[in-house]
Formats: sequence, structure tokens, C-alpha cells
Amino acid sequence: QQKQEDIIVKKVIALVIFVLMSFASYIGYQKFKSNEFIDTVTPHLKNTSLRVTNGISHELDVNSKITFKEIFNKLEEDIAEMEKRKLEIQTITNETNKDISSSAVEYIKASQAFTRSSLSYSRKLLAKRSASDWMDRKIEEYKAADGSYSREYERKSATQAIDDFTKASLEFLDASPEVLESAKTLKTSREIVARTFPNDSLVPQDKLDEFIKKFSPKSKDSDEPTPKK
Repeated sequence: QQKQEDIIVKKVIALVIFVLMSFASYIGYQKFKSNEFIDTVTPHLKNTSLRVTNGISHELDVNSKITFKEIFNKLEEDIAEMEKRKLEIQTITNETNKDISSSAVEYIKASQAFTRSSLSYSRKLLAKRSASDWMDRKIEEYKAADGSYSREYERKSATQAIDDFTKASLEFLDASPEVLESAKTLKTSREIVARTFPNDSLVPQDKLDEFIKKFSPKSKDSDEPTPKK
């Protein structure tokens, strides 16, 4: 009887050991697959982050000689490339890695939104500058007008130019809060994705903080853009 009980105990112990080893193997395999997925996705985040970082650097560099046309082309290209990276991540997402994938995709979406708002900001800035130049020109032409008909015509033109400048200025004022909020959203998304992905694959924290500071309402130079005509 005792011998039979010992055999049963040994079998139970062996079964427990087998279950524990199987569980450990399963956990180890899942960890391996997670790390493999992270390694696959990281280059997509690096590419996205580099594009965002370059855009921020252009904006913060007061001596930058980049033109508006170059900025527009670059940001549009960045948005399209980020879309490709996002789709590539989504195509390899499954039930086991969906949580990791979600944070990466949201980071790229936040990067896209930030880039779109930066593009909108630059476009509205150019519109404001162009409207300002046109207004100055029409005012000078009005001052130089000779004759009642000519003077009346130039007065109407100058008034229209002033109205256009006012509209462009108001639209530009709306662009600054938008780009600021998108930068803050990106910062939050960065904090989440940094729990899983390498820090050096993300936009540098200090760059984001510097950008946010520049566009915060208290900043005197928040409306001093980088691109030149």
C-alpha cells in the first residue's frame, strides 16, 4: 500500500513539473515572439521619428534657409511615408502582438497629425506673409494714385487687400494652438510607446519639449517661423 502511494506521489510530482516546464516554455516563446515583433517594428518607428525630428529642427533653427516650397514637399512626403509604415505594421499584427502594435500605430498616427498641423501652419504662415506684402503694395499704390477715378480704384483695392490680410492673420493665429496641441499629443503617445520600444527609436524628448515651449502662448517667438521665401 505504501509503495503504491509513493508511486502516485511521484507521478503527481512529475505531472506538476511537466506542467510548470510547459508553462515556462510557453511564456518564453511568447516573450521571444514579442521581442521579434518589436525588432521588426522598431525600424518603422525610427524612420517616422527621424522625419518628425528633422521637421522640428527646421522649425527651431532660426538660421535655416529652407524655403516654403521645400518644407511643403518634405512634409507631404513625410506624411505619405508614415502612412506606409503604419500599414506595414498593421499587416503583421495579430492577436498575440496587438497591444504592442497598437501603441506603435498610435505613435505613428500622432506623428502624422503633428506633421499635418505643421504643414498647415507653414501654409497659413506663407498666406499671411503674401497677404501682408500685397497689402503693403496696394497701400503704396493708393497713396501714389493720381486722379479721382484712379484714387477710388486703388482705395477699393487697398481695402480688399487689408481685408485679405486680416483674414489670413486670423487663420494663422488658429494654426499655432493646433500645432501646439498636436505636439502635446505626440509627447503623450511617445511616453506610452517608450514603455516597449527603444528610446533611441523615438523623437528626442528634449526636442519635443523645446518645440512645445516655442509654441506655448507665453513664448514671444511662437510666430517667428523658419522657412524663407
